[in-house]
Amino acid sequence: MLRKAYPTAEFPPKRLRNTTSKVLETRRAGLESWLHSTLLFEPTPPALLAFLQVHNYQPPHQECEGPGLESSPAHQPVLIFTRDPYLNARASTTPTIANSVIKGVLTALYDQNFHMPA
Repeated sequence: MLRKAYPTAEFPPKRLRNTTSKVLETRRAGLESWLHSTLLFEPTPPALLAFLQVHNYQPPHQECEGPGLESSPAHQPVLIFTRDPYLNARASTTPTIANSVIKGVLTALYDQNFHMPA
């Protein structure tokens, strides 16, 4: 089906009469060549995705090449600091992140009444 719609490389034979390492390596190289040549088609052929049993395939995003257009990251930032928390002038009066982490770990390890939420 792919061969009719797209000019692909020759698919190696499915049946092998000889299973020596040379024959197997030749078949592996042929399969790799076929797969590489087939993956070069844009958009990716649905028949190939079905053959590889790939579900919910999303093609890679093309980079914006226009002037003044910047590509945004695909993820959202997890934590943002508006100023450096370690250089905060009031660090002596407010608990720092490091102290909060240490306190949480010590509570989890040594507090008898502490129960991990499910």
